[in-house]
Amino acid sequence: MCASEASDGQARERKTVSEGSHMEEEPATRPSKAVVSKLGSLFTFHDRFNMHKFLGFSCLAHYMVRFVWLVCYGTMFFDPKSWVTWVTPFMHVLLSCSSFIFPVPKHRFGSKPIIWKELQIHNIIFTSRSAAMFLLWLVFPVTSTSEHIVEHFVCRFVIMASMHYLADLVSEWYTDKGRTTTRDMPWDQGTPDWVMKSTKKYYAVCQLLATTALLGQTGDAEGRGILEGAFAIMLPIQLSTFLMTLVRKSIISGTQWHIWYAASLGMVYFIPVMAVVRTLSGADAAMPEASEAETGPVDLQKLAVKLVKFSLAPVCVYLRLNLRMDKFVIMAILTAGAIVTMREKFLLTEDAPGVDVASNPNRTNLGATLFEYARALSGGISEGMAMKS
Repeated sequence: MCASEASDGQARERKTVSEGSHMEEEPATRPSKAVVSKLGSLFTFHDRFNMHKFLGFSCLAHYMVRFVWLVCYGTMFFDPKSWVTWVTPFMHVLLSCSSFIFPVPKHRFGSKPIIWKELQIHNIIFTSRSAAMFLLWLVFPVTSTSEHIVEHFVCRFVIMASMHYLADLVSEWYTDKGRTTTRDMPWDQGTPDWVMKSTKKYYAVCQLLATTALLGQTGDAEGRGILEGAFAIMLPIQLSTFLMTLVRKSIISGTQWHIWYAASLGMVYFIPVMAVVRTLSGADAAMPEASEAETGPVDLQKLAVKLVKFSLAPVCVYLRLNLRMDKFVIMAILTAGAIVTMREKFLLTEDAPGVDVASNPNRTNLGATLFEYARALSGGISEGMAMKS
């Protein structure tokens, strides 16, 4: 970087601080205050009626309760018939939108992970993305026996593509090209390079897996899976901004921001882990709402479908990070894969509407389909080699 570019960057950062004096960075050598005093600094005159703080602590407590239930009982207990479930996405989006009452700098800080305008709008967009997927299932639910599977997943694709397109427009507007909002967050001085590189890659993988989950996650009649996934993915998005406030108030350091943010990303993995545990243990069969097709011992065909569906995620991560494939093309691939696996489950379900399983000529399973395809392919190759000889 040339000297003029460096001086321009320093001037911009000084200007950023002057635009919002309440966000001024404190010197690293400043003596630490008492914990109570630092927590008291979270209360500012901008949030005159404490609306943002009330929503923030309510949402934080909501996350804690739901994740405790997930770990203890294997489900977050979202009930589509409960008004609490319907209010959930609106409450969390309202929390993100209420951040507009605070003035934030237009450009990012170079030395601390402190919120700036681009990240503020991005967090609102991606929180709305999860909330929209949550509401979509409540309004237009689908299971393995539904007849409108294709339409549902096309709606998911439209929501996902629209949100990411809006996020791209925001990044273009604020001209922070070549840098990502979270993967290029600054670290404290002295952090080893290998830690920063590994964490950056971890962030990238987690963000891609969140996209695959929102596009391809399915659920049962009560929404277990899709509702839990959409809700859990909002946690790191909303927690990151709260952690930035703690950094600005010198309550935590920049490195601690990365630790807590990375941990919140990891908590999302409880969703697929618990889904596999339920399938392997046959716990799905013990649930009152389970259908007759889901009862009995472990269903190996159902497990095979789950494994194929889970394999879509790492494939798409490879296509994006290694082959640099366009993200909208990957979204289309994920949507098609979700439809195929759901159709496969539909053909396997004995209580599918209008399907006589005993005489259904289309009845199949994933293993048999792949075996027949491999046999036909090997037969064609053998015939071709015979013709050449």
